[in-house]
Amino acid sequence: MQFLTGYDLQTILNSDEPKVCLYLLSDPEIHPLLNSLSCIYIKTQDGEFYSSFTHVDYPHQNYQDLVLRNAFVYDIKQLLHLGVDVQDCFDLKYFDNKEVYNQLSTFYSMRLKQISNLNSVIPIYSHLNTFQRIGQSLDVALLADKKKAFNQKYLNVYHNITPYVFSKIESEGLFVDHDTFLNSFGLERRNLINDDRVLTNYNHYTTTGRPSNAYGGINYAALNKADDSRTSFVSRHENGKLVNIDFKGYHLYLVAEQIGIELPDDPHRMFGQEYFKTTELTPEQYKESKRITFTKLYGYESEIKEDILFFNKVRKSIRRQVWSEYLRKNKLVTKYGNEIEVEEATSNKVFNYYIQSLETETNIMYLYNLIKQNIVPILYTYDSMLFDVEEAKIDNLINILRDVLKHPFSISIGDNLKNMKFEHF
Repeated sequence: MQFLTGYDLQTILNSDEPKVCLYLLSDPEIHPLLNSLSCIYIKTQDGEFYSSFTHVDYPHQNYQDLVLRNAFVYDIKQLLHLGVDVQDCFDLKYFDNKEVYNQLSTFYSMRLKQISNLNSVIPIYSHLNTFQRIGQSLDVALLADKKKAFNQKYLNVYHNITPYVFSKIESEGLFVDHDTFLNSFGLERRNLINDDRVLTNYNHYTTTGRPSNAYGGINYAALNKADDSRTSFVSRHENGKLVNIDFKGYHLYLVAEQIGIELPDDPHRMFGQEYFKTTELTPEQYKESKRITFTKLYGYESEIKEDILFFNKVRKSIRRQVWSEYLRKNKLVTKYGNEIEVEEATSNKVFNYYIQSLETETNIMYLYNLIKQNIVPILYTYDSMLFDVEEAKIDNLINILRDVLKHPFSISIGDNLKNMKFEHF
């Protein structure tokens, strides 16, 4: 195994030649945004190489100017946090190789909490032995052939845009009131606060494709609405507000687009009028209408049997088509080419995964287009996006959101994440 540095290292990393690149963060206990790159292992079809950046065994060198091209890596998002320029790379987490995943996950999550920068202290040859063992499971030529089987649209969305989007959102962090945060989540989490903010971590490798979001033992995708924990999250601006947008009837609109039916601004009211045979719905009927609609959409039997065109068309066209395609391919292939295998697949289960993939892929492109305009949310949770903005710039934010987001959404604004009030613009 050859040691590379400087020009020689950059030349091989930046080459078009396919390669496997495995790396270690200096401290496995710290978020990638606050971390550094310890060392790296490179395997090409012709040889194996390694280099050191912050490891004590070798001279230090800068890694933030590195350009990594046409490489197979484990977690592109982390490299983006480190400042590495990642181009045309493929994330190994998307390959179904559980043995390699387990080795990598164990390797990357070593726990000796009393030692900071653990991976830059453990002898580098110990790391290299593990890198080589894992590298033996990764055939560069075979990986390159597998990559060629995917279309460019899939490679761009899942291995370029998606890690970029979530790295940008994570970089924003969530600003917190220290005392309220620690009262809500425990004094043992004081180490999560850095420069008045806490960081999140999105996992976009889930079975359904829907990203989860948890870090430091806190599930940011499911913050409690009943207690006061949401009051912890506040604006970073002196005259700032939190602005949250929620897509309204999102799955209904996404499915309607697939079957060529145009829905009104309030589909729940329209469907409720058909369910209850009235033009004026009571609040109780409106709430019940939403329940019935989602029951029908997701395919379970409902006690109400009205013959409604929308649901008949869903059942006879898109549901049947999705299930037929799944049976033929033994996997669900999403709009942008992600392949999902559904355990114990049924027609209902596959269709639910299909809807979730529509939601996720639509949102990824929405987020990407917003970020290109320097509009970066601080939190994303399925059908909602949270922004931290100066009060004087709220109108401009709403105008941009209306221009980019093509589906109806509601707006709520507040001083903290719990006390949000619906607003009409």
